[in-house]
Amino acid sequence: MFLVLKNLMPADFRQFIIYISVGVATALIDVASMQIVLHWSKNVFFSLTLAYILAVAFNFYCHSKFTFAFRMSLFVFCKYISVVFLNYILTVCLVYLLVQIGWSVIAGKIFSLPVVAFVGFFLSKRWVYK
Repeated sequence: MFLVLKNLMPADFRQFIIYISVGVATALIDVASMQIVLHWSKNVFFSLTLAYILAVAFNFYCHSKFTFAFRMSLFVFCKYISVVFLNYILTVCLVYLLVQIGWSVIAGKIFSLPVVAFVGFFLSKRWVYK
């Protein structure tokens, strides 16, 4: 995977760095908004759900505007959500398989992060924002 990144054109590498930066900002918004809503509502399911929706909306907006400079539309959003869902399935499968061979859940999750980031970037660049 790192060899593929190394061979990216400079513009592609810059775009990948923006993609990862948006992902980090999204994670921070997800966790912070979950904590704020949880403090306010005391409802875990509601807090998780609202935080996830806010994070997905922020992520889509930032990738559309900054990472890929692409006009937002319902069609693009549907493709984006498809990639989100695929990455979720990929994460669950990777973590499950790694747990089956003796890894901890957290180790499996950490291992899955760069794999999912690369797949998400590739599909976003080549399919979602095309």
